[in-house]
Amino acid sequence: MVGTISALNSEGELLHTIYLGEAPEQGNDEFYTSFKKEWDLIKAGFPNALTQGIADGAPSNWKFLDEITDYQILDFYHLSDYIHKAAHLIFGQDPKGKKKNEKDVFLEYWHHKIKYQSYGVSRLIETLEQKLPEIKSRTASTSLRSVIKYLTNQCHRTKYARELKAKRPIGSGVTEAASKTLIKQRMCGSGMKWSHMGARNIIHIRALVLTNGRFEQFWQKILRYGIN
Repeated sequence: MVGTISALNSEGELLHTIYLGEAPEQGNDEFYTSFKKEWDLIKAGFPNALTQGIADGAPSNWKFLDEITDYQILDFYHLSDYIHKAAHLIFGQDPKGKKKNEKDVFLEYWHHKIKYQSYGVSRLIETLEQKLPEIKSRTASTSLRSVIKYLTNQCHRTKYARELKAKRPIGSGVTEAASKTLIKQRMCGSGMKWSHMGARNIIHIRALVLTNGRFEQFWQKILRYGIN
């Protein structure tokens, strides 16, 4: 489990990022506990800061973020996967050749509309519902209904035009990158095996290294108080 806490200024410039991670566990309790502890310290220092939570569609993430942030946004690129899935169900496999086809037009149109226009997802849901009678395959029809249900459940977290206008992020790119730099590059080498405690300790140390200034703070604390 990986998470990041980033500070941005009013122009949308990234000022600082704190990296957090935990070894695999049942229910992610250790991760949520350590994240909440870090979050509470930041909120105490910046009590009036507007807080935005970005995640994919995992219910546990939304439950956690709903308790600590002012509002939540569905990662735009995660949503994009569902747009592509809907296009595949409606238009089928990509045809051979490089000419722009009906499927390409559909994807380009809805990516732009959802990103830059209010109520874009609501309009997409209406369009997909209109397309349902045209789907002859029962399996494809069921899959498209699942896409519609997902979009309906997440619609209130898709205010992308508002966020872009306010120069706030709509994607979890910083966290996705952390999954690679914090976990993949260090923990997934050929032949590596980890105990839970060993993996947890290495991830915590690497998070200190990746967070600007944190590793130095860690050693200053060790030099002052020692290791208990």
